Amino acid sequence: MDTNIGTSQVSSTLTSVANTSLQTFYYTRFVSEALSSITSITAQTWTYNNAFSMSSTNSRFPFTTGGTIRCVCYVWRPSTQTIVGTILDNVSATITRTADTTERNIHTTFSGSAVSSVQDGDVIIFEVWVSWTQAASVTSNNLIYYDGTTANTTNNSSVSNHASFIETPQTLTFTASVTRLSVSKIYKYNIQELPITCTPTGKIIYNKSVIHG
Repeated sequence: MDTNIGTSQVSSTLTSVANTSLQTFYYTRFVSEALSSITSITAQTWTYNNAFSMSSTNSRFPFTTGGTIRCVCYVWRPSTQTIVGTILDNVSATITRTADTTERNIHTTFSGSAVSSVQDGDVIIFEVWVSWTQAASVTSNNLIYYDGTTANTTNNSSVSNHASFIETPQTLTFTASVTRLSVSKIYKYNIQELPITCTPTGKIIYNKSVIHG
């Protein structure tokens, strides 16, 4: 995750199991750059925005009754490989989505807990789970999208080239190679060891790189 918005949308696909039982999938993990000059994460209302699609409307992904996006967000210390504290722990949000195969965005909020004793070099990790029930026993290619050029904050909008993100009102400072970035919204992105020559004024952390568990 980084404060730079993407340049071209990419996606990650999970194929559903052909049944009508509740299915729960681990989707993605995103990792921020190292935090800097931050001693705590304050309790805030976080915003989560992502886009999804399905190849079969019978999959009802991820909008069916009981369908949820389950988010886990925590501060991780790479030096000791330990969790410093949890911001969100399996927080669920019921999803409102049109029953079609169109790529549509999800825009929702979560109440995040405070995390103390944060040190320079700690990172924020954000994981996404999905849980839903299909209308028929089909196999459907269910996609999550990120790294695009446009962030749409109107829930259930038809989107393309989508830039997904998480956001908190708190100003967070990151060390990106040589330049510190003061932001609060993070987009999904592929971490690179490249110097950054400007400081963004936005509050977005974009989600770009994806790691399957």
